[in-house]
Amino acid sequence: MPTANLTLNVQGEAVGIAWSIIATVNVEDPAGSGNWRKARLSEVDVKLYEERWGILPDVFLGEGVTSSLGVVNFAYAVFNLTSTRYKVHAFHRASGSSDGLFIQLNDDGTVDILSSYKP
Repeated sequence: MPTANLTLNVQGEAVGIAWSIIATVNVEDPAGSGNWRKARLSEVDVKLYEERWGILPDVFLGEGVTSSLGVVNFAYAVFNLTSTRYKVHAFHRASGSSDGLFIQLNDDGTVDILSSYKP
């Protein structure tokens, strides 16, 4: 059983075709305690993928580790304009606990959380 649980929140901002995706990770430590805190420096790995349909594999876009404020920032000049769905996966290094979100980048510069998943 994991010694810590985590939750993932994703926000984004578009300026023209440039996007900044910001993942914020909170950790419940110990698991089930109800004591939540921001992830510590390098405590959680976060990966960003472009979601593909059908039999094609997802495209890996980037990886980062949490800052001392529990944040990972993915800034890209251009996203694939034919795809608007992405997934963000967070993995707690010590406990193995993970969380994931499917997100959609919208033409109006907003990000929608479509659903969560357990990788």
